[in-house]
Amino acid sequence: MSDSLHTAATLETVPDRSIRQWLRDNRIDEIEAVIPDMTGIARGKLIPAHKYSEEIGMRLPEAIFLQTVTGEYPEDQSAVDPADKDIFLKPDLDSFRLVPWTQEPTALVIHDCFYADGSPVEMAPRYVLQKVVNAYREHGWEPVVAPELEFY
Repeated sequence: MSDSLHTAATLETVPDRSIRQWLRDNRIDEIEAVIPDMTGIARGKLIPAHKYSEEIGMRLPEAIFLQTVTGEYPEDQSAVDPADKDIFLKPDLDSFRLVPWTQEPTALVIHDCFYADGSPVEMAPRYVLQKVVNAYREHGWEPVVAPELEFY
């Protein structure tokens, strides 16, 4: 995919447009609605574009954050409610992108996680990162990160 095509197919280049319009303009058939887990793996759902609604949002089980890199769950799941309640996903509108490696026109969008009452899911990696970045900004600092591949 050319760089200009990739750049052209983002929501940020078409301000004041709805997600629905962007999906139609780019002939998107499917949406990869994802959140990062604790290991940096994208977890989520692949759904038909016509069923995606940014107003209603999507749901995933809270225990999604406990999955290991192999998709297993640890024995100790005390970090989540025993009822394994749903978390609600809200799209980060700046993250909408075309997925270049699929045959069907597909978009990927990263989401933030909230409970039904609107409070953030505090163990969600994006929320943790936002808190760290905000704490740095309060001190006038800029975080510099260099993850090591050996960690994973």
